Amino acid sequence: MTAWLSVRVAVVLMYAGVLPSLGIIYLLYDDRHKPGVVWFLALMATGGLWAFLYASFTLVQSVPVTLALANFFWAAIPAAAIFMFLLAYEYVFKSPVSPRLVLVLFLPVLVLFGLSWTNPQHLVFTPAYGVGPDGILQIPPVGGPVKLLVTKVYGYLLTSFAAGIFLGEILRTDGLRRRQTIYLFLILVALAASTLIKIFGLVPEYFDPTSAAYSVSGLLFAYSIQKHGLLRFISVGRDQAFEEIKDIVLIVDADGIIVEVNQSAEGFFGGEVVGATLDSYLPQVSTADGAEDLPTVELAGPAGQRHFACQTSTVRYGRTLEGKIVVLNDITSLQQRQDELYLLKEILTRIFRHNMSNALTVIHGNASYIRAETGAFADQTSAIIDRVEELQTQAEKAQAFEKIFEHHEPVTRSLREEIDAAVSHYAGQPDVSIRTAVDDVHVAVHPDFNIALRELIENAITHDDTAGETEVTLSTGLTDTHVHLRISDSGPGIPANETTILQPGGETTLQHSTGIGLWLVNQLLTQMDCSLEIETDATGTRIHIELPRSDPSE
Repeated sequence: MTAWLSVRVAVVLMYAGVLPSLGIIYLLYDDRHKPGVVWFLALMATGGLWAFLYASFTLVQSVPVTLALANFFWAAIPAAAIFMFLLAYEYVFKSPVSPRLVLVLFLPVLVLFGLSWTNPQHLVFTPAYGVGPDGILQIPPVGGPVKLLVTKVYGYLLTSFAAGIFLGEILRTDGLRRRQTIYLFLILVALAASTLIKIFGLVPEYFDPTSAAYSVSGLLFAYSIQKHGLLRFISVGRDQAFEEIKDIVLIVDADGIIVEVNQSAEGFFGGEVVGATLDSYLPQVSTADGAEDLPTVELAGPAGQRHFACQTSTVRYGRTLEGKIVVLNDITSLQQRQDELYLLKEILTRIFRHNMSNALTVIHGNASYIRAETGAFADQTSAIIDRVEELQTQAEKAQAFEKIFEHHEPVTRSLREEIDAAVSHYAGQPDVSIRTAVDDVHVAVHPDFNIALRELIENAITHDDTAGETEVTLSTGLTDTHVHLRISDSGPGIPANETTILQPGGETTLQHSTGIGLWLVNQLLTQMDCSLEIETDATGTRIHIELPRSDPSE
C-alpha cells in the first residue's frame, strides 16, 4: 500500500466519510415519511456509523474500548445490508414494509450483537481476533460461525436480493425511473466493492474504504437530486399530463401545505402558491372532502371572477401520511348558462302559471258566454272553447316540468297505492273500464310518479276514438330487483308522431305541444333510471315500465 496511507491519514479519511452521510440525512429528513426515504436515511446513517466506529477503534489505544466499539461495528455491517434491502423493496414496490418483517430481519443482528460481548465457545470471534501491540484490531478473514453467517452469508444474501430488485426495475422501466434506479444500484455497487477490497486485503488493516464508498454515494445522491429528483415516483408521462391538464390541480401534504401545482394553477394563483396553506386560498374546500355533491367556489383570477367545481381526493403515501389532491374545474360558462336557463324557466313558469292561465280563462269565459247567450257562431265558439281547454291542459302539463326537475332523489312508494290513486281519478267516467292486477310491492320512483300514471291512462282514453267501451288494464310482473308494470288498452294505438318523442332527438316533434304528455312521462321516468317502452298496433297499445324494487324499511 502507498506510504502516504498512514494510520493518522486513514483515521482522518474515515472520519471525513461521516460528513456526506450527515449532509444527506439533513437534506432528506423532512421527507422521511415518503416511501423508501426512511431506509435510505437509515442506510446513510449506518454508513456514517460504520466509518465513525472503524476510525474510533483504530484511533484509541484502550483494548476494552476498542473491542467494545468493534462489537457495535460488527452489528452495523449486516444492518447496512438490511437497510439496503428494505430501500430496494419500498422503492420498487412503493408499499411500506411491516414492522414485523423489519423485526424478523434484525433478529440475526441482535443475536450477533448479544453474543459478541461474551463470545461463548468462540461462536463469534476466533482466538486470533484481538488488539495487537500497535493498538490495531486484528481481524481474521473468517471469524467464528455466528459472525461468518451473519456478517458475510446473511449480509451478502440481502445485498444480492437488493441488487436483483434494482436490476429488475432497471430492465422493465425506462426514462427517469430507470436513471433513478441506476443511481441507487451504483450506490449499492460502491458499497459492495469497498467491502470486497477490504476482504481481499487490498488496504491496510487499520483502514476501511467503505467510508470512501459512502462519500462517492453522497456525490451520486447530490447529482441525482439536482438532475432527476431521486426517490420521486412520477413518471415522465404522468409529469407531462399533470402539467398540460387544463384543470387547476393542487397537491397538498398532510399538514395542509400546497407542495405542488400544475401550470394551470400557477397561471391562475401565481408562483407563490407553492408553500402556502390550502386554507389561505380555498378555505371553503378544507371540509369538502367526502361531500356527495361537488362544491362550487368563486375565485378572482387574472381574467376576473371565475366559478369552479371543486373535487378533493385523499392520497396516502409513505407511513400513515394522508395528503390531498384538489382539482378545480372551471365551470364559469356552465354557471352562466345555468343562470340563464333558470331565468328562462322562471319567466316561462310565470307566463304559464299567471299570464297564460288568466288569458285562457278570459277567452274561455267570453266564448262560453257568446255561445250560451246568443246562440250565434255556435260552431266557431265551440272550436274556440275546445282549443282553449286543450291549451289549458297543455299549460298545466308544462307547469309540471318545474316539479320534475326540482326533485333528484327517488322515494319509496307502494305501487298498488300509487295505481289505485291514479285509477280513482277516472272512477265513474262513462265508457271507460279500468282493471288492475298489481302486486303489493314497493318501488323507488319520482315523488310525482302519479303524474306519469295518470298521463298514460289519459293517453289510452284520449286516443280511443272507436265505438264502445275503452278498456285499460294495469298488471305487474316481478323479478328479484325490479317490477315490470304493463299498461295496455283496446284502442287503435298512439299515433306515431307522438311515440317518436321517446327516441333520441325526438324532442323536435314537440311542435304545437303535440306529444308533450309522453315527453313529460319519459323525462320523469328517465330521471329515476326507469325504462319506458311502447308497443302499438291496430289492436291497441302496450306500455312497459321497469321500476326498481325498494325495501320500505330502508
